Amino acid sequence: MIRELYNNIVCKDFGGGKPSREMQEEISLLLKEMGESMDGFHYEKYKDNLCLIAAAAEEAGFAKGFQYAFRLFAECIQG
Repeated sequence: MIRELYNNIVCKDFGGGKPSREMQEEISLLLKEMGESMDGFHYEKYKDNLCLIAAAAEEAGFAKGFQYAFRLFAECIQG
């Protein structure tokens, strides 16, 4: 259910399942040195795969954060 919320709300409003711009920039910075030792095609393919991994990690982070927030909210209500 949480992943459905992520897909229906976050992905539609903020990038369609792609990693955030900040995450893409961070990946580019981390790979800058590697790009010098790889040809352009393999570098871009590697970067694309890392972006897919980052998108999956952002979705998992959303789900964990949502669960944590819900537990915290429930604890506050129970007093």
